Order: sequence, then C-alpha cells, then structure tokens
Amino acid sequence: MQAWNQGERRVILEMDSVEALQIIQRKKHCSVSFSLTDRIFAFLNRDWNVQFRHTPRATNKVADKLTKMADFGGTSIRMYFDPSVLVLSLLQEEENATGLMTRD
Repeated sequence: MQAWNQGERRVILEMDSVEALQIIQRKKHCSVSFSLTDRIFAFLNRDWNVQFRHTPRATNKVADKLTKMADFGGTSIRMYFDPSVLVLSLLQEEENATGLMTRD
C-alpha cells in the first residue's frame, strides 16, 4: 500500500512464506483469510507491475527484525521512516554479504 501511495509502479515483493506465495500466484482464495486475499487480489489488479519472490527468513534478517518490532496488538499500520541502529547494522551485513548497494 505504501509503495502505491508513493507512486511506485514497479515493485518486487519478497516473502518468506512459500504457502502465501503460492496462494497469491495461483490467485486462489484461502478460506481462513478470505477477506485478506480479496484485498490482496484487488490491490494487485491496479495498474502496476508486482513481482513476487520467495526469500527465506534466514537470509532476510532486516525483514525478520521489522516483523518482530511490529506491534501485532492492533489493526493499525506501523511505518518506520528512520531505521533503527539495529536495522541499519543488519542492512550493512546484508549489503556486505550480497555485494548489493542499498538505495540512498
């Protein structure tokens, strides 16, 4: 949602759940989270290019840390505009391990 609101129209979405990735790629509704999958498919039908990739949690420490930092007690969205020191150090580790440069 944030990417759309910021005008991004080419997005790569990485996730660590193979099952969730398969549900989205097959456009198959999941009975447990029917309203969630409906919202995902409606969002994907917008005029943009979204690619999905499976990324094991063990190789994506930043996403794992952000997930653990999130407050799951409510329904609101938590956005971070300035990464914590821990997240910055994890980004540096990932950059060093992959040889990729992070975006300024």
